[in-house]
Amino acid sequence: MRNILRIMLSSILSGIIVSIGGIVFVYSKGSFENGAIIGSFLFSFALLLIIEYQLDLFTGKVCYFFHKENIYKLNLIFILLGNIIGAVLIGYFIRLTNNDLVNTTIFQIVNAKMSISLFSAFIMAFFCGIMIFFGVDIAKRSSNKLFSSLITILCIMIFILSGFEHSIANTFYYSLANIWNLKTIVYLLVIISGNFVGGIFFPLIFSLMGRLNTKEVAK
Repeated sequence: MRNILRIMLSSILSGIIVSIGGIVFVYSKGSFENGAIIGSFLFSFALLLIIEYQLDLFTGKVCYFFHKENIYKLNLIFILLGNIIGAVLIGYFIRLTNNDLVNTTIFQIVNAKMSISLFSAFIMAFFCGIMIFFGVDIAKRSSNKLFSSLITILCIMIFILSGFEHSIANTFYYSLANIWNLKTIVYLLVIISGNFVGGIFFPLIFSLMGRLNTKEVAK
């Protein structure tokens, strides 16, 4: 029970941090000519903080789904729930400010996200999952913090500027725009699925390559 509570608190904090990254992206996009570039750079601080403080973010944790014990897989449900709670809370808190710039920009962002097909949303979420994997995994592997931080920043900027879909960031955007309905929920579920498949894609390929190399050496 204590472990679940710890996971929930850690996950809620991750949702809050991602949402702070989301709001700075919204402000930047609405304020500057090249605001998306500036915003994507500033957004990357969210993942850097989550990695540094070893908090639980669904899109990062899911990458190791097949390399962990069953309890880890079960905990992903609580992590996702906590992330969503944190993102929804901050989305509605920021909404209370009733900022005209935010209101205008967030509807542009959300309308663009909701105008694509569900298949497109899945594909864009899939590639987001891939970029999150590299952003997180390099931090685990590299002893050079400056190098790993740079790679993480680039991975975040790439997924944002490419229009890839991040389930927790989108949860914040949907809440800030207050557009929750059946369509929004369906899109979010598709994006969560895409993030999951994208997150495990390279780990599975790397695992297969490792097994093939082992068999080759055995010969």
